[in-house]
Amino acid sequence: MKKRILAVIATAIMVVSSTVMAFADTTTGLVGQFNFDGSLKNEVTGKEGTLTAAKVNAELTGSEETIFSNGVTDQAIILQGLMSNYGVKLDVAPSSYTFTLSYDIYYLNYSKHTATFFLTNGWEANAEEWASFGNGWQETLAFAAGIWVHDQVSKTPTEWGDLWTAGGNGDLLLENDAWTAWKNITYVVTEGVVQVYINGEAVEQGNTQPYLDFVGANTMLYLGVNAWDAPLDGAVDNLYIYDRALTADDVKELVADRNYSGSTKPEVYVPETTSNKAQVADKNNAPYLQVNTNAADEEAGGLDSTVIIIAVVVVVVVVVVAVVASKKKGSDDDDEE
Repeated sequence: MKKRILAVIATAIMVVSSTVMAFADTTTGLVGQFNFDGSLKNEVTGKEGTLTAAKVNAELTGSEETIFSNGVTDQAIILQGLMSNYGVKLDVAPSSYTFTLSYDIYYLNYSKHTATFFLTNGWEANAEEWASFGNGWQETLAFAAGIWVHDQVSKTPTEWGDLWTAGGNGDLLLENDAWTAWKNITYVVTEGVVQVYINGEAVEQGNTQPYLDFVGANTMLYLGVNAWDAPLDGAVDNLYIYDRALTADDVKELVADRNYSGSTKPEVYVPETTSNKAQVADKNNAPYLQVNTNAADEEAGGLDSTVIIIAVVVVVVVVVVAVVASKKKGSDDDDEE
């Protein structure tokens, strides 16, 4: 009888244990959480991300200003390609080649070279170790979750390349490459092998080779820029970085309360000049954050008005002088008579 009771207890313990183990965990291993609700603050460390130039190996001009727009949950950071012309260096990065990178994204414009996140140890000549998330270099690659990996230190040129070399998830992009809605993209990396999730659902696995095995203590993570291509033209919300590989249940739990279909397009920032406005015209017709009077055009218009006024004054003065001179001449003629 005792044995039977002990067996029942042991079974119950195993059931309870397995049930507990099956619960999703979205907190363990979390090293970065960026809500982008008006700041670049990492909610885990309390530190702020810093603005960086449009290419990570360039210098800031000093005139950059972080812009936030509407996101999936409250606000999101919006980068508008060459108009904003900057990216963000985050205060944290994965420290091994087992990690998770998850974020909500809305691309205003997209191409095969669109860099969303740049994970790198360096990009100097003959010492390149990096992975550019959200883009690819091959003509056939039209997948917004592609990863372009390049490790010039420990691998040969034949080992470089994309983790997705053909196609991808066609639901992410329309035929004209317009972004259809806010979506979550989560990369779960296990010893360099990548599994991608879209809105919590596993969609595709990359190459089984551990291309990301260069990731380590010296790795840096950038948002919106890499070392070569134009900056990201889009908005990012709910960036989470883990130093472990989330399970499928973890990923589903992470995005469970987010309403992607009900989230509106990010509003874009009104440029200062009409010439800049063409640079931020997006294929999705996103609205502008505000309608500002064109300061540069006002200045130009004010200059034109000033010139006209001066010209009118000059003409009036010339006419007055001519009239006065004419009267004086007539008066002199009368005196002579």
